[in-house]
Amino acid sequence: MPGLSGIFGALGISASGMTAQRARIDAISSNVANIHTTRVEGGSYYKRQTVILKEKKNASDFSSLLISELGSNFGKEFSGVEVLSIQRINESPKLIYEPDHPDADEEGMVSYPNINIIEEMVNMIMSSRAFEANLTVFNTAKEMISQSLEI
Repeated sequence: MPGLSGIFGALGISASGMTAQRARIDAISSNVANIHTTRVEGGSYYKRQTVILKEKKNASDFSSLLISELGSNFGKEFSGVEVLSIQRINESPKLIYEPDHPDADEEGMVSYPNINIIEEMVNMIMSSRAFEANLTVFNTAKEMISQSLEI
């Protein structure tokens, strides 16, 4: 059943891509929301988050279930993407002179996150488009499965 495994593999790959892009969008949203955060729980300023992605091979429970139902050759080529980690970037803060701010140091400087709103918005658009592309592939594969059941 090589044709069927390709269609189901496309579903799994697209789903993993949508999950990964959702994680990136969440991290970017957090960065934008905290662009003016000068203090977090550890006492430091907010540090920008980034999502590290990694290829995933033959790690789908859905794929494993279908292998047992349809035969040992099904789903062997399945791969996708997974979130390896969400890391805080240890960049130097933007220092702004605000001597009356409660988080100002002895010199009157306040540490703000080094977040570039334009860069974050570009990353948001790229993640959003990647999510949409994966959704299109998912819906196309779903439609192909639906049509094959009508035959």
